Amino acid sequence: MDVKQSKQNEPLEIGGWLIVLGLGIFVSILFCIYDFFSLNVLLFQDEISIVKNIFSVKFLFFFQYLSAFFICAGLIALFYLFSKRNVMFTDFFIFMCFIIFIYDLGCIFLMHELLPANTHKVTLVSEQWRSFFADLARAIIWISYLLMSKRVKKTFVIGKSAQSKVENISNP
Repeated sequence: MDVKQSKQNEPLEIGGWLIVLGLGIFVSILFCIYDFFSLNVLLFQDEISIVKNIFSVKFLFFFQYLSAFFICAGLIALFYLFSKRNVMFTDFFIFMCFIIFIYDLGCIFLMHELLPANTHKVTLVSEQWRSFFADLARAIIWISYLLMSKRVKKTFVIGKSAQSKVENISNP
């Protein structure tokens, strides 16, 4: 095997628009960690502390903390797959977009149901809808890029040979 052929088999380095995507994932991790630790402040503001009943407050705490924890963990795993140029990156990115959509819709539902009408409910819900549509726009742009780009297909190939071996064993 000559040098030219071995160069073709090696994965491409992360470059081009993938650098922007990697920076976005890293910054998202930082924002997620900040949000996780700032939840106490948000949940004890006057608007939130007068929710309809004590069960609602406990459920809101549970939903927010559990969601923030799993989203942070997922973003860290996503960044790890990105930095290792693992073949599972694209699929996991799509999965994380789906999880974030569910989180956004859950927040909208909880704010709508749990907050009394005399609070800033409309403002909070409209901000969450804005967040949902911003996440949707980002997902459409990046998922289409990840699925169609030749560079992405040549970059995220680490682990592909092991995955194809497993598929060949399972499909005799």
